[in-house]
Amino acid sequence: EKQRLIDEGFGSWNRRDFRSYCQACERHGRNAKEDILNDVAEATGKPKAEVRAYHNVFWKRYKEVNDWERILDRIKKGEQKL
Repeated sequence: EKQRLIDEGFGSWNRRDFRSYCQACERHGRNAKEDILNDVAEATGKPKAEVRAYHNVFWKRYKEVNDWERILDRIKKGEQKL
């Protein structure tokens, strides 16, 4: 069961990839999807389709992430600078 869930999820994403994603959201704003995809794909080497899928799932389930309030605050602060 655990392996099936990993296979369905984003098991190849590590902490560095997650940080790259969050930083891209801070830089561009959470709604600048194409800019985020380009940044994260370049920084992590992941295909844009995978980053797009991650982006969609992240914003549906972000409240399940540890410290989601802090992460969302940083993204909002970044958006205010735009």
